[in-house]
Amino acid sequence: MHELLVTATQVAPAEVPVLITGPNGAGKEVVADIIQANSACADGPFIKVNVGALPGELMESELFGAEAGLIPERRRRARDASRPLMAALCFWMRSATSPSLARRSSCVYCKPANSNASGRASRAACEFACCSATNADLRGAIREGRFREDLFYRLNVIELKVPSLAARLDDVVPLARHFLEPGFILDESAVKALRNYSWPGNIRELANVIRRACLLTSDRVIRAATLALPEHDVEAGPVEREPDRQDIEQALQRSSGVVAQAARDLGLSRQALYRRMEKLGIR
Repeated sequence: MHELLVTATQVAPAEVPVLITGPNGAGKEVVADIIQANSACADGPFIKVNVGALPGELMESELFGAEAGLIPERRRRARDASRPLMAALCFWMRSATSPSLARRSSCVYCKPANSNASGRASRAACEFACCSATNADLRGAIREGRFREDLFYRLNVIELKVPSLAARLDDVVPLARHFLEPGFILDESAVKALRNYSWPGNIRELANVIRRACLLTSDRVIRAATLALPEHDVEAGPVEREPDRQDIEQALQRSSGVVAQAARDLGLSRQALYRRMEKLGIR
């Protein structure tokens, strides 16, 4: 996650489309917020649109505006989206097959539909940053004809892959403490339960569990019983097995010795891989 966020802040000032992928609840929107906060558009409006919830016939007018007949909220959004130094649009893409959408996404600046305004503006006059987020397998959707390949490559100049929480269990306890209400603490039984649960709902589930526990505890000490995690899952522990020597050596070979890349391939944090290598005596 540290390396992912370093990359996010490095690419944020550039005027390039960023595609954020990962499972539901893993933190894609937070990564988008970090990109926005570190971009040249940080002082501009940050307009988030759930494209997956839009009917196909309304997608273009919602994204690019349609001055005639817009309800006030959409008219305001279209006006904001036409401002110089506009911020990012955050898309949750389910499917997109419109050639017009693909064409418009390649513009630095797009006029509202049915408008007499200039269709493009110089980079000096207007900047537009597109940040897309999805939990879908877009490459698979392309193969099945459910997503346009040209749109995918326009959106995917930089791809940031947010791993599931199960793939970065070292993050669970620090995140849990972040979500605690002021004055609340986790006891050892809660820490153990948090580490042994597989978190199928990712960070969103963790946040909900902690907030619920803070409401239900009477003495500001969160215990395993207060977390009320599914017992069978806690007893089973993490769902992913630890990689053995052969797994690690093969991953290191594939990554030409780059430990960070090997860790990503194995679904581990870099620190967890280093600990595993030390335990197995791998140099």
